[in-house]
Amino acid sequence: MPPATKVPWSTNNTDNPFTLYAWQAEALTAWRAQDSRGVVEAVTGAGKTRVGLVAAWEELQNGGVVEVLVPSIELLNQWAQLVRDNFPNYKMGLLGSGEHDQLSEVDILIAVINSARNAKPYRGGRHALLVLQLTTATELPF
Repeated sequence: MPPATKVPWSTNNTDNPFTLYAWQAEALTAWRAQDSRGVVEAVTGAGKTRVGLVAAWEELQNGGVVEVLVPSIELLNQWAQLVRDNFPNYKMGLLGSGEHDQLSEVDILIAVINSARNAKPYRGGRHALLVLQLTTATELPF
């Protein structure tokens, strides 16, 4: 794998805590050019989660909230640890595995897809980013 390159991801914030590979920086640039919409598809272990973390950071820096949807409790726990490690100043909530937080009450909500199906729609008044992490396309909830 090529060496990682530290890249700024926002014109408003050059204090980048993440080191990205060139493809990740290009994916984020393309995502921004599409009004912060898009799909990142890459092999397991390539760094898709890192792209999601940077996108989440941007949303939080711009005053928004973030919801991360995952297919399993294992991924819920992995994301929760990443959020604790990388976003200690933001309030995190969980939905699934016995937890019932709501996006309107936190800055970052990590939810298992099956638990989120019956959740109340977000009406918190802040813009929101949805990060959907799947292991296969067959896990799409729609």
